[in-house]
Amino acid sequence: MRKRHARLAGMSSLHPPLIADDVCRNPPTMKPPAAFPDSSSTRPTARWRCMMKTAACFLVAGVAASGGAAEAAVVVSFHSGGYALTRYAHMSGYTSDTSSVPYSDTSYLSPPDGSNYNRSLPGALFYGGAATDGADGLTTYRVVEASGTWTVDRIYATSSSVDATVTQVVVWKQEDFLELTTGEVAFDSTTKVSLTLATGGSGRTATARLVIQRSGDYYISEVIGTASGTPLSSIANVDPTQLDWFQYDPANLAVIGTQATLPDLAGLTAVGIWAKGTGTGTAAPGVAFGGLTVEAVAVVPEPGAVVLTGLGLLGLVAIRRYSGA
Repeated sequence: MRKRHARLAGMSSLHPPLIADDVCRNPPTMKPPAAFPDSSSTRPTARWRCMMKTAACFLVAGVAASGGAAEAAVVVSFHSGGYALTRYAHMSGYTSDTSSVPYSDTSYLSPPDGSNYNRSLPGALFYGGAATDGADGLTTYRVVEASGTWTVDRIYATSSSVDATVTQVVVWKQEDFLELTTGEVAFDSTTKVSLTLATGGSGRTATARLVIQRSGDYYISEVIGTASGTPLSSIANVDPTQLDWFQYDPANLAVIGTQATLPDLAGLTAVGIWAKGTGTGTAAPGVAFGGLTVEAVAVVPEPGAVVLTGLGLLGLVAIRRYSGA
């Protein structure tokens, strides 16, 4: 996948005079005006060519340097003990043994505030849903307090049907980010994602992927980590820009679409985790994750890019006025 920010960051360090020298050695093909100042010829003078090339170089350098990214910031952190006030808190919309909690990005999935849940903690407000193909439906879908080997609270979904699967998607929208709640947000090579994944019991397996909403559309990554049996699986420092991405419709939670070609990972309006638990002929499925940290950057024009672009534009305007003199 081509990484816009890495590409532009490299270009932003170009020195305009060096670019000008290169362009002068390899001038672009352009149609000259009918006549040029100080010359009766229809071909541009050396001074005229130099003016055009210098202005073009400043303009190209300014465009190349724009779109830089600021320092990475933590935008999502579901990484605390204390979300669940007493053992566990059921998700909003969950009822016992239902086959699914339909995905919604308009109503919070988070357990209701005050119903054994603290919505005031960082990362406590999220959207999502869960589903199972087990005949017994979703046995549990809840936030469970830190206990045993879990030092942080976790989001846990299970079914009591053996040899079945259970899938959950949980996303945090930009308006509920810890930082960067406005403006353009992106993943770049400096941003990382970490979490803890588990199955909740022996004889089970689990997989995790990233989910993003970009420019109104959802995408899902390749698998970023797995868990098997009872041990917790630590998934650390995942670089989203190094992953393959696929089309995704969260209305069909378990279905992964075709591979997508994304020009960059900018314009993010939601980020989250897709987690699937798989049972066996003797074990029912379960999947839990917690300890989640998601980093992102704000996309901002670099000051130097604004200056370079301005110089280029001013140069082109001056040339045009000069040519009409």
